Amino acid sequence: MNEYRITKYNPEKRNEQGHYLDREEWTEFSDVGKSVTLKEYELVEAAYISSALDFVSNSELSGLSIKSLENDQNKCSYKEGDFIPLKDLDGVVRSLLRGEFWCMLESDSVFVHIGYDYYMYIGAKNAPSNEIARAKERGLYVEEFASPYHPQGC
Repeated sequence: MNEYRITKYNPEKRNEQGHYLDREEWTEFSDVGKSVTLKEYELVEAAYISSALDFVSNSELSGLSIKSLENDQNKCSYKEGDFIPLKDLDGVVRSLLRGEFWCMLESDSVFVHIGYDYYMYIGAKNAPSNEIARAKERGLYVEEFASPYHPQGC
């Protein structure tokens, strides 16, 4: 499994321990109106969503399943194990990025994990060179990195 951390954060702004040093950077949807405009936020959000969908589409999957659902705010109508078809994945990833609920989206060949502070982790069995290039074209940074939410791998 090829695993990546895909973010808006420039890796050159990390210290030796990997901590991001730019304290002015927005990190969540609740920062809209404070340190980021809605328009700026939505541009970055769209880049994340498109990149996640690229990885899933490359694997020729029709969707992913919900694992480890946390729905404390009751903003999610899905249940543990529900299959999310590709046509609905954009809305689910958007909700995850906005912190409305949390889960891992997985199959045997691909996973998408959205973490705290606007970190996205993707794993794919297929070599994703085109998907990595497209994520970079969208202004995102792609680093080989194992998901902390799925350390045992798919």
